[in-house]
Amino acid sequence: MDGPLMGKRRSRLVEEIETLRREVEQHREKLSTLELIREESRSNSGESDAYEGICAECSNGVLFRSSDYLHCTSCGYRGYL
Repeated sequence: MDGPLMGKRRSRLVEEIETLRREVEQHREKLSTLELIREESRSNSGESDAYEGICAECSNGVLFRSSDYLHCTSCGYRGYL
């Protein structure tokens, strides 16, 4: 039963696998960002950084406030207050 229906099913499965691979990669990127945030907050625990939100420059990293500036954990953005 290698007719046209099997070919369509196979191509649908291939598309589904590719979609799942892309989703896994996106989750890996998010996990990597969260791990960077965790490491940054651990390394700066004595510097009293405060979480401010998601970075508007890259939409991926997290902004922390230190004294008189903001810095992003992903793109390195630094803005002075």
